[in-house]
Amino acid sequence: MILILQREIFMKFLTVCFLFLSLCFTACSSKKEVQEGEIRIALESSPKTLDPRRATDANGQRLVGLIFQSFVKLGPEMEIVGDAAESWKISKELLELKLLPMIKFSNGIELTKEDILFSFQEYKKEGSIFASSFKTIGKIDITETNDKGFVLKIALNNPTATLLTDLSLLKILPKSEVEKYGEDFSKHVLGTGAYALSKESSNEIILKRNPHYTKEVKNQQLSFKVIKDDNTRYLKILKGNIDVAPNVLSPQSSIKLLKNEKFNHYRAPGLAMNYLLINLKDPMLSKKDIRSAIAHAIDKKSIIQYKLEGLASPASSILTPSNPFFDAKLNLPNFSLEAAKAKLKSLLADKKTLSIKTSNNPNAVENAKILANQISQLDFDVKIESYEWGTFFEDVKNGNYQLATMRWVGATDPDIYRVAFHSNELPPAGRNRGHYQNKDLDKLLDSGVAILSIDERIKHYQKVQEIIAEDLPIIPLWYNEQINIVSKDIEGFKTSKTGDFSYFVNLSRKKN
Repeated sequence: MILILQREIFMKFLTVCFLFLSLCFTACSSKKEVQEGEIRIALESSPKTLDPRRATDANGQRLVGLIFQSFVKLGPEMEIVGDAAESWKISKELLELKLLPMIKFSNGIELTKEDILFSFQEYKKEGSIFASSFKTIGKIDITETNDKGFVLKIALNNPTATLLTDLSLLKILPKSEVEKYGEDFSKHVLGTGAYALSKESSNEIILKRNPHYTKEVKNQQLSFKVIKDDNTRYLKILKGNIDVAPNVLSPQSSIKLLKNEKFNHYRAPGLAMNYLLINLKDPMLSKKDIRSAIAHAIDKKSIIQYKLEGLASPASSILTPSNPFFDAKLNLPNFSLEAAKAKLKSLLADKKTLSIKTSNNPNAVENAKILANQISQLDFDVKIESYEWGTFFEDVKNGNYQLATMRWVGATDPDIYRVAFHSNELPPAGRNRGHYQNKDLDKLLDSGVAILSIDERIKHYQKVQEIIAEDLPIIPLWYNEQINIVSKDIEGFKTSKTGDFSYFVNLSRKKN
């Protein structure tokens, strides 16, 4: 114990020295001039792709939402608001959308009927990761209006409560450009959104204002700085080289900056749920009692209190407590080594090896180490495998893991359970990456989308959440609080329950 404490003191000493030297270095270095109308924003990782048809990671979807328009989208309070559509009517058989007039892509080319139909076709076609969300879409009739807008009349095959939420996933695509570049469209993205892609590299993504976008944008350029190291992000914010840090700091760095009066602080309940993904194709982990034992071994409260600085809360569902569909009565395994060991006693005769796969993000690795240490108390030999995000994510999609540290971001509708756990959503096309299969759950998920009454939907999806809590295809860990640190030079920042970047159009720099 004495040696451990000495090592911790030594490591803290090294960290202080590193921060001091880094501050000295940055203080001596010249500060890059900010361009007029530029807002500098920190990201902790690069998006996997900016092609909206394939973007499933959080940063990819957030940036895509700035470059491309949906017909409708989720607002800051998770309400449906217009994007390319200025109004809409919906019945059991028909969805009618009236689009804004004079919509143009950022190259100045006007939106056409062909672009609209092509966009639906791309999202509905076999192999699309979003195809299951648009099965209800039938025939589409498009009429051009006198003000150079369009009215869409979309026949619905079946009534669905998730239609408008699902429609927020669909981005308007330029047919000619997608066909021209094919698989390379991700390098030449072109949309009708507020911004156009100007530059993309491993450490910087620059979006410039789309001159043909008809809604107000209060800045000229968003410069996203990809800074993978948390200490470096912290120092760049402290030095003034970053204007906005949108929920990208570790709890330790967040706590320091929350105490710093040089910055504005915006806190909000988060939509991110951290969890352990379990590969149910693994013979050992396919046994529910073993999954339950692992869940019993994890002391969430201690992790939240000591590692996460209290900036999180224990998780029990993909949905967060602020969601009206969240089931507060879920009964998940509580921390109890005695209960965990009792479950394993008759199942494992000798010590077994278990691996936890994670990205090489330092905070993710640290969290994995703590989880590994707690699970190892069950006489598992727990190993950690950390990889660059792209490699890690490919391994997860391909089922090359036992346990993986993951995070659901932006879950707003309970239909997320269909995406995450339906038997028809298995990889490579789907996102049921734990390979969970339950016919009774499938039936509930299939029927749930047709329930239009909010009260009935709440009751229905409580049953869904109870089944997942009982079967444990994932082990929920914690919900992160949103901590946004913003320079006092910046105006117009607002928190969003969805965690998206759409409100960045309102950011501007104060005039001296």
